[in-house]
Amino acid sequence: MDIESFLQNLKVRLDAVTSADELLKPIATGIAGFFSLRDHEVGVFAVNHKKHEIAFLWPQGVTTGHIPLKAMNSLVAKTANELVTTLDNSFAKSRHLFIFEFMLAEKSDRIPIQKIMSVPVIANGESKAVIQVVRKGADIADAGEDFTDQDLSALVKIADLLALYNLQGA
Repeated sequence: MDIESFLQNLKVRLDAVTSADELLKPIATGIAGFFSLRDHEVGVFAVNHKKHEIAFLWPQGVTTGHIPLKAMNSLVAKTANELVTTLDNSFAKSRHLFIFEFMLAEKSDRIPIQKIMSVPVIANGESKAVIQVVRKGADIADAGEDFTDQDLSALVKIADLLALYNLQGA
């Protein structure tokens, strides 16, 4: 499916949702399907500038974790603070926090992140959320194909659509 068709379908699904807490599943499963990922390879994070923290929204079951907005070696914090996109197909070799992939993941999903894309969801000039998609595997070959610039562009378009919705209340 091309990105424009995907965005139209996702918008229809999200517009049919009646409460903010029902937004996350169609977002995460939709993104996972579009990029041929497992649901736990999609991360949705809410940015709370007043509390200076980032909260996990998805995967479900890891929603108790928070990351300080100024955390060092945190790609999600860098994405939120600098409003930058990232594509890294050798992420396992990069200095980063391991919270998402190990400490907050379900035991069966504790697999190293090998490849990642990270994109801010921007509204009114500031980040309100961050979307990360990853490919996990025992090693880089096990994680599958590399993300491409076209994939990153598609994720930016998805984030632009998500800026229209209240992910903070999800």
